Formats: sequence, structure tokens, C-alpha cells
Amino acid sequence: MAALAPLGSDAIPNASRDQQKTFSNKYSDSYEVADAAFNSIIDASQPVRVAAERDYAFAHEAPVYLEKLDKLFFVSNRLGNTDSDKQYIQGIGQVAPAIHRVNLSSMSSEVLLDSFQGRQFNSPNDVVLYCDGSIWFTDPPYGYKQNFRPPPEQGARVYAFNPATGAVAVLAEDFAMCNGLAFSPDFKTLYVTDTGEESENTQPRAETIYAFDVVAPDSSSSSSSGSGGDSSAMPRLQNRRVFAVTQFIKPDGIKVDSNGNVYTGTHDGVEVFAPSGSRLGSIRCGRVTNLAFVGSTLYCLSEKRIQVVQLKATGAELP
Repeated sequence: MAALAPLGSDAIPNASRDQQKTFSNKYSDSYEVADAAFNSIIDASQPVRVAAERDYAFAHEAPVYLEKLDKLFFVSNRLGNTDSDKQYIQGIGQVAPAIHRVNLSSMSSEVLLDSFQGRQFNSPNDVVLYCDGSIWFTDPPYGYKQNFRPPPEQGARVYAFNPATGAVAVLAEDFAMCNGLAFSPDFKTLYVTDTGEESENTQPRAETIYAFDVVAPDSSSSSSSGSGGDSSAMPRLQNRRVFAVTQFIKPDGIKVDSNGNVYTGTHDGVEVFAPSGSRLGSIRCGRVTNLAFVGSTLYCLSEKRIQVVQLKATGAELP
């Protein structure tokens, strides 16, 4: 269950280190180097620090940094909180989950998309923007698995939505639990994490990151306006392949740096892979559900805390 939440003024992205505290957990070392190339990404002298902490799961998903405001926005985990004045992005009961647009001045929101072919989405999870302005998102059935949504009406899929034309396209399916997604810096590759089934005993494909080639639509394709937009004019995906298998379970949120290296949150921290898919190493800081770059600082959402890591690498530019 997710409700929009801005990072408070006591923990803004440019908070000084005096305002932060070093994260202490079961690990004596914050970094695990699997390949010497990882040393060009991390600064081993910089410990993992806590930028913000609460007594509830306030830092859960979808972190977005807005440079003009110098603020990080994200959604909190409101599972079990059914207050009627909350805006539930993943839906609750028969309330349709939806893609919302938020006015940051008034903090009001409007629904952009809440169904496909007349059927409600499952539980939209992660959202990214493609370079043409279309909105791409994953829709796993987490709501049903976690008992706050009815049985799924859609498959676990990756969708693209063009808000200018109203076109919606299914780009990929056949996942156990598609979760995070991110583009390579040149927007020619899409990475999708699959966290596997919600089960204590079996987790099929619970450590997999898939890669797809992104094929831009033919420039001669026409697009129509309105809710019946032409999905044939949308980008498509091809050449699905296993990009990497994480060492630790549940690859969740995923981000890419300016050199194309891929970062994903797991139950053990952040694992990092080269563009080839080879594992470079990990930032060991406990469970990370999603992450965001602010320059060379990596913000890691860890439910009840936001952790920060100062890196040598910088995040890829976003559209």
C-alpha cells in the first residue's frame, strides 16, 4: 500500500553529515568487491549513513529527485492503513489502483490511467519515463498476494502509456512478480527485476534481472489522440534475456549510472552489475526496496530509514 510522501525538511538531500548518522548493522564492512572495477564506483572511505529515520515504513518505493526543488519524493508503505483521506496509489479493495499526476504546489493529484481494456490494474509498482515522454510501469499482483486487492484481472506485465495520445501498450509479460524497471543511459535497453512469488518456501525467479532491447516506433507511424490512442505507434521490446542473477534474494528497485552500470536493491543491500551483466560487488546495508541517484550520492529506501552512500559514480540523466 503506498501513499505519496515528500522527504521532510529535517532530511533533505543536501543534509550535512553532521545531521546524518553512520549506519551500524551486522556487517563490519559496507562494501563487498567482486570485481576490481567496483573500486572505480565506490569510495571505500565513505560509510553508509542514515539520512532519515522513522518508527514506521515511510520510505518504501518510487524515489524521484527534483533538482529545482532540491527534494526527494517517494511513496510510503501504508499497508493496513485504510484512512479515507489517504491517496492509495496501489489501490485498496475495489478502489482502482492508478497512475497519478501530482501537483507539487497543492499536493493534489489526478488520475491519468486506472485500467486497461476495461479491467483494473493489479498493483502498479515502479514507474519510469521514456525519452519520448511516455510513462512505463510494472503491474505485479502484490495487492492480491498481500490481501488488500481482489484477484488479479491482468497478468504481471510491463506497460507503456502515452499521456498525450491516451495510447496504452503491453510491452512484456510472463513474469512471476515484475517489479523495478530502468533504462540504460541511451534508452536502448530496459532492465526489469523479477522478485518471484510471495512464498516462504518457494521463490521461482526470485533473483533475476531481465534485459530487453527497446525498439522505437517507426517515424512514419501515425498516432491518434484521446483514450483510443494507437498503441502501434508506441515503442516495443524485443530480445528478452536474463541480464543477471543477484546473489541475494528479491531484486527490487533498479537504477543505472552514467556509465551504464546497473544497481538493484535486495534483501542484503545494493548489488551492482556492469553493462555486460557481470557482478561488480555490493553495498551491504540491509534490505533496500528502491533507490535514487542525486548526483554521486545514492539514496537507498529501507522502509523505516533512508540511507545514503557517497560514490564516485553519478546517476544517468533522466528525461
